[in-house]
Amino acid sequence: MFESFVAHPESDEYNWVVYRENESAPPLGFACYGPASLAVGTYDLYWIVVDKNHQDKKIGTALLEFIEADLSSRSARQLYIETSDKPQYAPTRAFYERRGYALVAHFRDYYDIEDGKVIYFKGFGAD
Repeated sequence: MFESFVAHPESDEYNWVVYRENESAPPLGFACYGPASLAVGTYDLYWIVVDKNHQDKKIGTALLEFIEADLSSRSARQLYIETSDKPQYAPTRAFYERRGYALVAHFRDYYDIEDGKVIYFKGFGAD
């Protein structure tokens, strides 16, 4: 995804955002999102990653708020996020739920036995 973005930065297929404390500081987090294939106004969030030593500092929230503002400016209708149902992803799922995302699907054993996929959703604009 990143190689595609670097090769074609004018493309809207993958959007990347990086969080730094200042311009010369190393990245502390990043996110990747883009339009869902064959859908109008629907986007997928592929990743939000925050350095382990800087978690619980609102960096993930800042990245997600940036994405939501960007999608609002694009007149996006909705954002979908998928993650694992494994116990170690419980904080990730709670993160999205605290920010207003609704669990809309759960596919048991999707990635592997005892590793299911959960999908979260948030709509933008008029309901």
